[in-house]
Amino acid sequence: MAALRRRFPQLRDPPSEDIRYAAQNRQAGMRRLAVRSELVLVVGSPDSHNTNRLVQVSLTAGTPAHLVRDAHDIRDEWLERVRVVGVTAGAPAPPALDRRRPDGTGRTRLW
Repeated sequence: MAALRRRFPQLRDPPSEDIRYAAQNRQAGMRRLAVRSELVLVVGSPDSHNTNRLVQVSLTAGTPAHLVRDAHDIRDEWLERVRVVGVTAGAPAPPALDRRRPDGTGRTRLW
């Protein structure tokens, strides 16, 4: 940020209320998704606080959740006997996600 501020002295941060509202909105959406799912996959970076928080919100709601970077991170054993998988993404999720369904459980549908 310091380098950006030196180059662009007029740079302003968004109001903190906007950031908090966006985070609260994503977390509320996660709670709704979690109660309708048997498993939740959160796509994003393991380094992202937001993405990790979404995983925690699902776990707190009683729904197992895993953070994945793409479909290759999904383990077959997570999908055993699961019919409804909720999928969401943290704010810094990669722009292009691998949208293939993993093999092994023909009944489970993923994004």
